[in-house]
Amino acid sequence: MRAVDELTYPTSVRMVLGRDIGTDELVAGMTEPLPPEGAAAPHLRGRFDLTRATWRLLDSQVLAAAAEILDLDVARPLVGWLATYERLRRAAERSRAPAGEEVTEVLLPPYPLTLTDHLAVAIRFDGAEVAEVGFGLAVTMKLGETSAVVRHGAIEEVACEACRIAATLTLDGWQPPLWEPDPVVLPVRLVVRPPLVVPLVPAPRAADAGTRRATARPPVPGR
Repeated sequence: MRAVDELTYPTSVRMVLGRDIGTDELVAGMTEPLPPEGAAAPHLRGRFDLTRATWRLLDSQVLAAAAEILDLDVARPLVGWLATYERLRRAAERSRAPAGEEVTEVLLPPYPLTLTDHLAVAIRFDGAEVAEVGFGLAVTMKLGETSAVVRHGAIEEVACEACRIAATLTLDGWQPPLWEPDPVVLPVRLVVRPPLVVPLVPAPRAADAGTRRATARPPVPGR
């Protein structure tokens, strides 16, 4: 993995903010801010009596599975968000007309875009799920002056000189964040393939995407 020097399409949170960090290093950094009991023990201590080293190993497996949440794409949701702006919809309508042509519209988004995701890591023992540990990701993107190229009613390109991107990864029911890298400011150069069609009616509220699941299998517990 390499750190990106601009936001392209698609681009994950890990690529933008990971700065070449591997999963092992990421897990090591997320371990320190865990609760004193760790991530898994509060859900399992009444059922399994594991050694301290085994609890730590289980936590590392849970955190490695949770790192999957950082593969969230931030580029396509950004284009979809821009498509809700009225000026861009009017530009898309002009590009659809019988004599329509390529239209470039300049926008200054008045507020940041916030993307959220949730991932539940299932812990299984002998094939049965015994616990679930939840993690949340919040990504904030603030754009400066942004231009979008639309053709035939669809966004084909997006460009912005500077986009500030910040993110936090949290364990459900616990603060501080387990992962909160320094924000980055990147230029945006998005060639949208396939082009994203701009809706001509008020966009419905996005349905709750729900909780994604990953699985971490614990070592055999000893008593």
